[in-house]
Amino acid sequence: FNKSLALHKNWQSYQGLGLALFQTKQYQPAIEAFNKSLALHEDGQSYKGLGLALGNTQQYQLAIEAFNKSLALHEDWQSYRGLGEALRYTKQAAEAIEAFNKSLALHEDWYSYHSLGLALLDRKQSRESIDAFRKAIVLKESISTYHNLGLALCNIKQYQEAIDVFQKSLSLKKDWDSYYFLGLALAGANQFYETITALGKSLLLIGTSSEDESIMQIASVYPALAKALNEAGREDSAIRTWEKHYSHK
Repeated sequence: FNKSLALHKNWQSYQGLGLALFQTKQYQPAIEAFNKSLALHEDGQSYKGLGLALGNTQQYQLAIEAFNKSLALHEDWQSYRGLGEALRYTKQAAEAIEAFNKSLALHEDWYSYHSLGLALLDRKQSRESIDAFRKAIVLKESISTYHNLGLALCNIKQYQEAIDVFQKSLSLKKDWDSYYFLGLALAGANQFYETITALGKSLLLIGTSSEDESIMQIASVYPALAKALNEAGREDSAIRTWEKHYSHK
């Protein structure tokens, strides 16, 4: 592309350069290439590429503008999906939901259903998010989707279903947060002895994290464990757990 541009500056070569740079995660040079292409010729593919590159550099408002210009020229599911993602990151959840639904009307994929579920959770529409997460899982099993599905179920007090979901997550990978979320669901179901076991396993796995990560993770797990110990009648252990929690702050 650079050789082509050295001979003759044309929008197609700049667009191709931008796509190649984007694929190698060189997002800022990709943005520059797409902008040069668009200065010569407005094209939906270049606007879409520009929006994706801007999104990857967290320039979300500019990404929204680029995706809207792309969609004005040609409706495309990837542009709607990228638009939805940028809208969600700028806390425009209602508009993001609309964009993800338009994306899914053109093409069903795991990422759009998962992102739709997150946007619905942002709007506290837990029941609707459950449907989106379930559709995402049909297309691809994902730990993050299982986590969010389980949390949405907890939001509507469907604790047994949430327990089943977190156990499915653990069948994919035994990680600290799956055990932590399982513990929360078990506590919601008043299964405090099982809660204590799950949160204990979470703490064991946190021990394998880096120091900065483990401090943040322990800050979540210890309070939940202390409450479960108290509910199970183990007040002395609960007090010791609170002391451990404060010692890590």
